Amino acid sequence: MSVLVIGENAHGEPFGQVRFDRRTTGSNSFEVSITVSPEARGQGLARRLLTVAEKYFLDTHGSVQLHACVDKDNKVSERLFENAGYTMEQCPKTDGRWWIKEMHV
Repeated sequence: MSVLVIGENAHGEPFGQVRFDRRTTGSNSFEVSITVSPEARGQGLARRLLTVAEKYFLDTHGSVQLHACVDKDNKVSERLFENAGYTMEQCPKTDGRWWIKEMHV
């Protein structure tokens, strides 16, 4: 199961998306990924989009554990997830890092 949340600007134009993918069938563990258009970067929109998407996801799915695998060289994404309350662990399948967040209703 996947859930896609699209961020739009004041003119209704999409600027980014957050995707939640169930990691294992029947589990409450989801991988979260975020993409923001180059034009929208550096404006704080990724943080706001992630916050709104997480709230929507929590409201519709209840308590969940979120995981974000971030490449070790992607410092901007690492800061985004760290500032959003995720904690870091080594990502076993890649050369990246898992950022994990527990969310409860």
